[in-house]
Amino acid sequence: MKFKLKARVSRSDARTIQDALEELSAKGSINKAAEEFMVEADMEGNSAKELNRTLLSAL
Repeated sequence: MKFKLKARVSRSDARTIQDALEELSAKGSINKAAEEFMVEADMEGNSAKELNRTLLSAL
């Protein structure tokens, strides 16, 4: 199944987020917004819950 990820990530390093997305074969964008990053990406997986858990583990 295909999912559209939209997330706010409280992380000080955009490169870490980009590396996590690449690890998951996700294509997306990362934009700095105040103290956090806004992430939007297209991802494929069995469920949104699984993808969320995988992304958090990658970060």
